Amino acid sequence: MQLRPCGVPCVSELITIVELQARTERLLTPYLRPGGPGVVVGVARDGITLLQCVFGAADVMSGAPLTLETQLPIASVTKHMTAIGAEILAEEGLLDLDAPVGNYVEGLELAVGRPTLRQLMTHQSGLRCHLDVQFLSGRGSRPDGFAMRTIKRMHTVNTEPGELQVYGNTGFHLVSRAIEAAAGCSFARFMEARVFGPLGLTHTVLAQNWAPGSGNAALYAAEGEEWRDVGDLRHESLGEGGVSSRLDDMMSWARALRTEDPRLPKAAWTAVKFEASTSDGMPSGYGLGLVVGRHRGVETIGHGGMIYGATSALLTAPAHGVDIVVLANMNLPAEAIARDLLVAVLDESVLTPAAAPARTQDWPGLQEGLFLANALVARFLDLGGALAISLQGSPPLPLMTGVEGLWLQGVFGPISILLPDGPGGDRLEVRMGGETHAALRTRNAPPHGPALAREVVGTYVCAEIESAITLLHGDDAIGIRTQGPYGTVEGRAIPITAEILLAEVPFSRFLLTLRRESGQVTGLVYDTPRTRALPFLRIS
Repeated sequence: MQLRPCGVPCVSELITIVELQARTERLLTPYLRPGGPGVVVGVARDGITLLQCVFGAADVMSGAPLTLETQLPIASVTKHMTAIGAEILAEEGLLDLDAPVGNYVEGLELAVGRPTLRQLMTHQSGLRCHLDVQFLSGRGSRPDGFAMRTIKRMHTVNTEPGELQVYGNTGFHLVSRAIEAAAGCSFARFMEARVFGPLGLTHTVLAQNWAPGSGNAALYAAEGEEWRDVGDLRHESLGEGGVSSRLDDMMSWARALRTEDPRLPKAAWTAVKFEASTSDGMPSGYGLGLVVGRHRGVETIGHGGMIYGATSALLTAPAHGVDIVVLANMNLPAEAIARDLLVAVLDESVLTPAAAPARTQDWPGLQEGLFLANALVARFLDLGGALAISLQGSPPLPLMTGVEGLWLQGVFGPISILLPDGPGGDRLEVRMGGETHAALRTRNAPPHGPALAREVVGTYVCAEIESAITLLHGDDAIGIRTQGPYGTVEGRAIPITAEILLAEVPFSRFLLTLRRESGQVTGLVYDTPRTRALPFLRIS
């Protein structure tokens, strides 16, 4: 660990620099292993550094440590930087943010080209997430331009533009391409010249495909007690998550965002922080690539990021002058860590009481069966006495106890979970992203894997994305193989109802719903939180 305290008072008179260091170490201890990858953390107030900590290795094989100068992906923290770039061009009359993206990007199918640039940046475009689709395309070598090739093949969407708010990455990739068309240069050159350069961020660059070495950290995923280098998983990200940086630059950016640094147009800073509304007229919890909300009663703005092998968080509290950055070369809850550090440096007098984690014993019966809606599958799980929920096959998400029911922190703000008939009832309402999912419980036990396998074993194709899913005989679960232009990936598919499988393959989880005609399985429907109802037709 490196610690560089600056010797100035903390925000709260009740905590010292040493105590802040100790709090940070306690927060990170569950995620750190000797010799493993690590994390870099910075905390500042009014531009004055309170804490800089470095833990772990930049390269597990060589033992090279992370340092304050190590370059790391910032993943989706990139999104609001892209929005700043789009706003600069809009101020100059070169982009119309309320015009369809098809006006700027050629070759898009009609349904994909209809959303406006603003809808793309508020995640209200209705488009599927191209990264989800790429998970089905294999893990082999991919040529330049494969991301746009994937997007240009799409001709179906999640919803109509403006109808719902569904987080995804396709929108910001397309905004990047619109910026290139308007600026007449590459997205990387534009961002370095017009956004990062004026702020003096000399180590913040577009790293469209990650390559370790030369100051870049290697990226790791845990496999049991071992660490797997996953830096070869090519994402080809632009404005959706392609920027890399280091701690000093990111702390400078956080301060610039909070103070609306005059070296960039004030209108651009203001626009990205302006909270949009969803189609039902409610606040969305999101600006343009930024989460706008509160934590413990304190106004916050920021964003988190995750790619396989890296996580990040940027959080500012404008009224209190606090800036926090977390960068890691592994997957950990960076946003939650940033929120905990915010609480650590603020005086209790400005904080509202902490929400109570939901305990499984206080909500008896919820774990029985699943709750199903037209576009939602929810199931409750026990995590060592804590109650959690899985939505659309997501990993378990810890729940909090609210005034009206349960809630959790989503991408756009709190997700409310209401139980009109109590935990023993069969109705559930999930409110998120401007929509309310009215779900009913099914208590039917899923069939034994081999029994269901006799019905579903075969190959299913989706011509739209050039991919196939093959279901295979297995023991306790059904085997699954996804195959696309760049190879195959294998895993398992676990029956969670008689009609729904939870598929688990390396680096991805998704739901497969069976489609039947005259009692025979004729197709599958692929679902994730970001990509809905993508159909696959059975061919064998």
